Amino acid sequence: MAKKKSTKLQPAPTAEWYNYSADVTVKETMVAFHKAATKYGLSMFQASWVALQVVKDINGYEGPFGIISADNMLYPQYPLPSQKAKECEESDDWLKWVCEQAEILLKKDKQRDKQAQAHPDVVSHWEKLVKYGKEKGWLK
Repeated sequence: MAKKKSTKLQPAPTAEWYNYSADVTVKETMVAFHKAATKYGLSMFQASWVALQVVKDINGYEGPFGIISADNMLYPQYPLPSQKAKECEESDDWLKWVCEQAEILLKKDKQRDKQAQAHPDVVSHWEKLVKYGKEKGWLK
């Protein structure tokens, strides 16, 4: 009987292999992405949404996130990254989500043993966010 070939990944033997394996994975992922996009006739908007969803899933983001490109700094019609970050920071969508999450984290933290609770500075920060969310009418 033939020995079954192992599909288990082997440890990377060198730095070159480490970089190469990551690069090849990106290229293979792009081939699969383009194949699926073509098969389903995705528009550019749909394809960019898929790409953002992949970034969100791989990084474990649960809330809003953004991508800032230095390419845009070459043209005057685009805001600088610091201006874009300020816009995100002041966005009601982002702030509402942060306040809601802070309220959830506070409730969970209070149920933990004293030794497992968040640092007092973190708790204080969450409390400020919850207070702000209540002032804005987002939280009860």
